[in-house]
Formats: sequence, C-alpha cells, structure tokens
Amino acid sequence: MSFAVAPYGFTPTPSSNYAPPRSPRAAVRKVSRSSSQCVSVEHFNEEPGAVWMERVTRTYPACVWLNPVPESQWEFTHSIRMVRQLLGGRMYPLTLEGLDRAMRELVR
Repeated sequence: MSFAVAPYGFTPTPSSNYAPPRSPRAAVRKVSRSSSQCVSVEHFNEEPGAVWMERVTRTYPACVWLNPVPESQWEFTHSIRMVRQLLGGRMYPLTLEGLDRAMRELVR
C-alpha cells in the first residue's frame, strides 16, 4: 500500500489546481494497486510526484527524508534513488544515527 501526501497547510503555486485539505487526515489519500500489483502514486494524479517533491523542497528548502528502508538497499530501488536525487542527497536512514545526521543537516 502506498500513500500520496500533500503537506497540511502547503500553499501551492497559483498555477496548480491543488486545494488544501480540510484536515491533516484528508491530506493523505490511499492509492490502489494495479493488476500487476505495482503501486503507482502518479497513476491517479495529473502531475508526477517529482513535481510535488520539487514544490515541497522549494517551499521548505531545509527538509530531509527519513527512509525506513535500510541504507544498504537504497541503490536497488529506482523510486528511492529518485527521491534522494530530488532532495539533493538529503535522505537519511530511520535509525538513531540517521536521525542525528538529519538533525545536523537541518541546523546547518
């Protein structure tokens, strides 16, 4: 199962058709699986997820991604490599060491 997330309170550019959610719970929308059991966030969206990620990083330049997948496996998944690239390498493992590194990046 995968989720498409629009940050609560996120103000999009005037050209987008995004309407802010009424509550934080409304900001998360479940995306269904296709017949091949692959999950695609872009399948139901007019714009690719990369466009949204670029908007988030432009709005919040001091952001990091905490990844629950072990760091040793990141290079084997295309979507993880893509998110890492979109964030300029600011992806950290969801471990105590990863949290420490992420916090150090945020206070720089």
